[in-house]
Amino acid sequence: MAEIETIIAKEGFWDNPEDTKSILKERTALSGKIDSFEKLEKELEENEILLDLAIEESDDEALQEVIQQIIRLEKKSDGLTLNVMLDGEDDDKNAIVSINAAPAVPRPRTGRRCCSECIRAGSNAKAMCWN
Repeated sequence: MAEIETIIAKEGFWDNPEDTKSILKERTALSGKIDSFEKLEKELEENEILLDLAIEESDDEALQEVIQQIIRLEKKSDGLTLNVMLDGEDDDKNAIVSINAAPAVPRPRTGRRCCSECIRAGSNAKAMCWN
């Protein structure tokens, strides 16, 4: 973040709007992640204090509240971890995903009435049919 702030503070930075746009976008994304992390850290510290008080006073209701808050913080932490992992150059862009099923592999059928072609041909019960 300090590196970005140094670039912004340089003389002539604002002369080229196209160059400034990408750097400001990067600064906004980075500051958002930092803010999220700091907020999560603060909430965790507050819950740690509340947990200590609940244990000291043997307050089951407060203890249950702390448990619920920790579960919520864990979900937030998982989301933040995912955001940090998806921090590549193109990770903020949309993607089109196409999934095509592979053709089914034909399985042999056995028996006298495996298919209409075998019935017409008069195949016996031991024949293997791929139709």
